Amino acid sequence: MSQQAVGYEDFDIPLKAGRLRVRRWGAGDASAVLCVPGLSANLCGFDRLAERLAGDTRQLVAIDLRGRGRSEVTDAGTYGWRNHARDVLGIADAVGAPSFAIIGQSSGAAIAMTCAHLDPSISWAVLTSGRRCPWSPR
Repeated sequence: MSQQAVGYEDFDIPLKAGRLRVRRWGAGDASAVLCVPGLSANLCGFDRLAERLAGDTRQLVAIDLRGRGRSEVTDAGTYGWRNHARDVLGIADAVGAPSFAIIGQSSGAAIAMTCAHLDPSISWAVLTSGRRCPWSPR
């Protein structure tokens, strides 16, 4: 892990699906908020928010989704809401966050909703998207 001068650290987390890049602001043992960007964005989109919210009692962990930013590109057919959501849940485990909140922006909101569907222990979510729930029958 490399510590950056502006109060965050970037590091890679190996998952079964591949290697994902994350950026963490705040204390590593603090309560966690995972930040999921849209599919055409990367973890840098949460820089300004994290500078205001992270600290001794809250860590923000932004994720480069597979195939985006500095995360590994995986094979065709390995993407999709559920696989991205499983990656986010894997990141939560890897950073030692048994319970966490999640912020999803654009397509990241659909991924966040899928995380909440797969893991009801997620404490709260902030979704910024005009999308409907990805598993909704309508």
